[in-house]
Amino acid sequence: MLQKRKIEEISNEHKNSLYKFYNDGKFELVIENLKSLMKEFPNSTFLFNLAGSSNLALKKYEIAIQNFNIACKINSQIPEIYFNLGLTYYLMGKIEEAITSFKKALHIKPDYSDAYCNLGMAQETQGDFEGAIISFKNSIKINPNHVGSYFNLGNSFAKIGKLNLAVVYYKKAIFLNPNYYEAYINLGNVFESRGKSNASVFYFEKAVKIKPKSYEGLCNLSHAFQEIGDTSNAIKNAKLAIKLDRSKSEAFQNIGAVYFKLKNYFLAKKYYENAIKKNVSSSELFTALAVCNMNAFEFSVGIKYLDMSFKKLLVQGDDTQKTFMSISQIFFGLNYSIDYSAEEIFCFYRKFDQKFGIPLQKHWKPFPQIKKHKTKLKIGYVSPDFKNHSMESFLKPVLENHNREEFEIYAFAQLSQEDDTTLEYKSLVDQWVPTQGFTDLEMVKKIRELQIDILVDLAGHTKGNRLGVFAYKPTPISCSWWIGSGYTTGLSAIDYFLTDDVMAPPGSEHLFSETLCPLPSHAAIWQPDLQKMGSVNRLPALTKGYITFGTLTRAIRINDNVIKAWSEILKRVSNSKLIINSSDFNHYKNRRMIISKFKEYEVNSNRLEIGYQSPPWDIMRQIDIALDCFPHNSGTTLNEHLYMGNPFITLSSRPGVGKIGASLLTAIGRGEWIAVSEEEYIQKAVNLASDINKLAKIRRSLRREVNQSPILDHKGFVQKLE
Repeated sequence: MLQKRKIEEISNEHKNSLYKFYNDGKFELVIENLKSLMKEFPNSTFLFNLAGSSNLALKKYEIAIQNFNIACKINSQIPEIYFNLGLTYYLMGKIEEAITSFKKALHIKPDYSDAYCNLGMAQETQGDFEGAIISFKNSIKINPNHVGSYFNLGNSFAKIGKLNLAVVYYKKAIFLNPNYYEAYINLGNVFESRGKSNASVFYFEKAVKIKPKSYEGLCNLSHAFQEIGDTSNAIKNAKLAIKLDRSKSEAFQNIGAVYFKLKNYFLAKKYYENAIKKNVSSSELFTALAVCNMNAFEFSVGIKYLDMSFKKLLVQGDDTQKTFMSISQIFFGLNYSIDYSAEEIFCFYRKFDQKFGIPLQKHWKPFPQIKKHKTKLKIGYVSPDFKNHSMESFLKPVLENHNREEFEIYAFAQLSQEDDTTLEYKSLVDQWVPTQGFTDLEMVKKIRELQIDILVDLAGHTKGNRLGVFAYKPTPISCSWWIGSGYTTGLSAIDYFLTDDVMAPPGSEHLFSETLCPLPSHAAIWQPDLQKMGSVNRLPALTKGYITFGTLTRAIRINDNVIKAWSEILKRVSNSKLIINSSDFNHYKNRRMIISKFKEYEVNSNRLEIGYQSPPWDIMRQIDIALDCFPHNSGTTLNEHLYMGNPFITLSSRPGVGKIGASLLTAIGRGEWIAVSEEEYIQKAVNLASDINKLAKIRRSLRREVNQSPILDHKGFVQKLE
C-alpha cells in the first residue's frame, strides 16, 4: 500500500499556481484545484487555510469555518489561521466566537497588530468601547503605522461622543493614507454633528475628489451645502447622486429639504414623494412629507403621514437623541391639526414617554445633599435660541432682572453659530456652556458636575431642543416654560410646566405630563424693540375708507377652518381687505394655492394682499384689526400687534397653544376680544370693524395699556418667578 506524501512535498509550483489564482480573485478555481490536493495531503495546514480563505472570499462562511477548524487541528500554533477563523465568525455576526479566535491568535503571537485591530472591531460591535479602544491602542503600539487602527479608534471615540479625539485619530489615519475615503467621510460627519458645516463641506469634498462616483459622498456633500445655505451646490450634488443610483432615497430627500427651506412646498413634496417610493419605512421621510403637506394646505394628508411616522418610531426608535428630534417634528405638526382633539393629541405624548422617556429612569441617579449654608440657587436655562430669535424679547428681560445675590444663572446653549445677540446673552449670565456636539449623556454629566439645582427647558418640541437630556433627570428640579413651544413636553421626567391659569386652566391638568405651575398675572414678560418698531400711526381705515384685517403667521397655521372664518368676516364687512404676510408666501405657488382656497368660499383675490415684507412694522401700520389663527394661536406677533395699536380677535381652544392669544388679552384686560367658537370669532371681528371711531380710540390707547400691564412689569415678574 502506497503511503501519502508528506506536507513538505507539495511543490512550490503548485503553491505559486494556487496563489496566482487566489490573488487574481479566481476563488472557485482555487477550490477546484484544492479538492484533489487536500485528499493527497490531508495534513496540510497550507491547503486547508487556503481553502478557508477562498470560501471566505466567496462568502461561504460555514464551509470556511470547517476548513479553518481542520487547519487548527492539524497545527494549533499558527496564529494566522485563528485570525482568519475570527474574521469569518465576525462577518457571520458570531461576535463571541470571533473574539475567542482573535484572542487565541494573540496568545500564540502577542505582537499580532492585525489581530488586535480586529479584536477591537468585535468588541466595539458588542458595545464594549473601552475594551475596543484598548485593543486598537495595542495594535498601534505594535505597529505605529497601522492605519486601520487609527481609523477604528476614531470610530470608537465618535460613538461614545468624544468627538475631539475622534477627529485626532481620523486625521492620523489620513496622514498615513492621504486617500482614505472613509476617514474623510467620517470626519465630515463629525464636524456636521458639531454644527461646523463649513468644515464638513471641506472633508466631504476631499472624499468626493477621491471617489467622484460615490453616492454616499455626494449625498453627504449635498446635505452639508444645505446646512451652510448653499442651495445651488446642495441640489447639484444631490442630482449627481441620483444619476448614479435612482433606487435610493437620500438624494431625493436632500433636494426635498432644500426646496422646503426655500418654502417651495410643491417641489419639496415632489422630491419627498420620490424619496418615499425608495424607502417606504422611513419615519423621517414620513414626517418631512407630513409637514410639507400641511404647509401646502393639505392638512388631512399631512396628518396621515404624521400618524404613519409616529407608528414607525414606536417600533423602530433606538437612537435616543435622533428619536427625540423626530418625535418633536411630529408633535410640531400635530399641534396645528384640526383633526385631533386635545385629548387625542396628548395620547401621542403619553405613548412617547412610555416608549422613550420612562425607560431612561433606570439611568436616574441620586443627587448630593444640598448644603445647609448654600447662598445661591443655580438655575440653568437650556435653549437653541440664544441668538437673534423671537425668544430674546421674552428671555432677555428675565435674565436682566435676576437677583444675582440669590441666583447663579447658567446658559446651556445649543448653537451651531453665534451672533451679536449671543454676545448680549453671554453678558447676562454667570456661566455660558456651549452644548453643540454634546451627546445627551455628556450633557447630563456636565450639568451634574456643575450641580445645577433647577433646569429650565426653553425649547419644548422645537428644533434644536435637548429634551433627551431632561429625560435623564440631571437636576433635582426641572421645568419647561411655555415660551418654548406652548405645550407639554410629554416627559414625566420634567417636574413642572410654567404657564398661567388662562393658558392652562384648572381642569386641564390631564393634558400635561408635568405638574402645572401657574405664574402670577401672566405666563411671561415681553420687551418691545422701540427703536425698530417706531410709533403707532393713525388708524388706516380713516384714510382708506375701509377696514383692513391682517395676520403675520406661518402657512401651517392657516387651515381650512381658519380660511372659512376669515372669508366669512370679509363677506360680512363690506369692502374690507385681508393682509397675509409671511415668508411662506414669498413663493408664487404658495400664494396661488391660498388664493384658490379663498375662492372656494367666494372671496376674490382683489380682497387679499398676500406676500412677505420684513421687518413687519410698516405692514402692521396698514392693519386695523389683526386676526389670530386657531387651533394653534400665533405667538410673538400678537404682542407686536398690540404694541402697534392693532387689536386682535382670538379663538380660545386647546390648553397651551390654543390659548396663547386669550392669555395675552386677559393680561392687558381685553377679554372682550376672546371668542370660544368660530361663529363668535367671526361676530367679534365684524362688531369690532363696525365702529371706526371706537377702533381709532382703541388704536391710540393700546400701547399705553400694554405698558401698564403685567407683560411689561419685568422686575415684578422676575421677583415672583424667583
